[in-house]
Amino acid sequence: MLRFLGGLLLLVLAFGVLAGLLRPVCVPLSRADLRQLEPSFDENDDHDMLYLKVYQRRDGKPMECKTWITWQVAMPA
Repeated sequence: MLRFLGGLLLLVLAFGVLAGLLRPVCVPLSRADLRQLEPSFDENDDHDMLYLKVYQRRDGKPMECKTWITWQVAMPA
């Protein structure tokens, strides 16, 4: 029984870490960022490495959304 609970705990922990890595993180885009986008914000259909549409409107504001792990990989050193 203890072995089963340990395995279950490990499985729950692994799913928690995975969920944390794949959570969406959105940052607002400035007007300068919007002007530099090619194709334009509304025509852009880029997706994150897994599933998330990168350029979205949230509460009417243009945002760049990626999973947490994508932001970490893309960060310059």
